[in-house]
Amino acid sequence: MIVKSEIIEDSTSKNALHKLETKYAWIYDLIYPDFLPRIKKQNDILIEKLRTGGNKDILELGSGSARQSWLLNREGYNSQALDLSPQMVELAQKKIGKDRAQLGDARSFKTDTPAGAIVIGPLVTCFFLDNKDLSRTLDCAYQSLANGGLLLCEFIAADHILKDPFYNGFSKQEFKISQGKITRFHESRLDLQTDAKYDWFSTYIFDLKDGLSIDTDDVLLRAYFPSEVELFFDSHGFEILDEFGFDTDEFVKMDKAKNKTTLLFLAQKRR
Repeated sequence: MIVKSEIIEDSTSKNALHKLETKYAWIYDLIYPDFLPRIKKQNDILIEKLRTGGNKDILELGSGSARQSWLLNREGYNSQALDLSPQMVELAQKKIGKDRAQLGDARSFKTDTPAGAIVIGPLVTCFFLDNKDLSRTLDCAYQSLANGGLLLCEFIAADHILKDPFYNGFSKQEFKISQGKITRFHESRLDLQTDAKYDWFSTYIFDLKDGLSIDTDDVLLRAYFPSEVELFFDSHGFEILDEFGFDTDEFVKMDKAKNKTTLLFLAQKRR
């Protein structure tokens, strides 16, 4: 499967290419090791449905270092990765091979042959600040999927950010890595002028083997309500097969999830 994509240079891509995705891409996997088992659980939901079909080609959008594709390839699927950040793509290529990871925009891509599935994580959709960003991505996914192809897509839950003070106030996180310690202070402010958004300003203190340094990073992110996602999917040719909420450490059926931090949808391209 050959994937072609052109970067859309606008406020959305500039916002997405903040320092944690570029300058500090090398620390991403190190400070978020808990993402890997979570992605494995997400993949299990997709694979369970894929077993009934024969198309093993999968495209991961906004892949970062391609942890999801790495796991899918280990399961025998042909997963390729697309990301906006050159630094992330370099990490992905080291992980899954140069021929499987490339630079590209989730809002502007096409495949030369139909894919069996496309996966999009919550740390991709949170950068779709305008409705047109998600619409463009879903249009590309529809055109690139085989009939009956699957779309696994996760979103930050708006209900969660609206009630959790972590997303509207000050907080602190500490990460210990082999090179030393990273302390991150956050100032998060809700921005509800149009949709459920929050402005995330971070101050990093790097206490590493090569010395002490400080830097800042600022990014605007968006969260979604389930009804929003359902409307987007229906209007872009997708039928939702299942809905989940990430509750503590498990993906639970949406109607049973008590404290869902993210929303996970498994949808199918209408035939």
